[in-house]
Amino acid sequence: MLKKSNNIGLILKDKGDLAGALEYAKKALTIDEKSQDEVKMALRYNNIGYILQDMKKESEAQEYFKKASEIERYLNRYN
Repeated sequence: MLKKSNNIGLILKDKGDLAGALEYAKKALTIDEKSQDEVKMALRYNNIGYILQDMKKESEAQEYFKKASEIERYLNRYN
């Protein structure tokens, strides 16, 4: 399910359906949060940030980039 959600999101983004891409990216993030997969969570936060940037929602995008950065710093500190 996760891989399918992520792939559908990427396809929709490539086709210009940013709202659909955002929906699927958030579904993938929810699955990663439930499994506590921090590496994938950071990736999803970045993906959502890029989609939001494409939607011209800069401040919301920056929130997601910040979350990704915080996870990446945490992972680098303990790995």
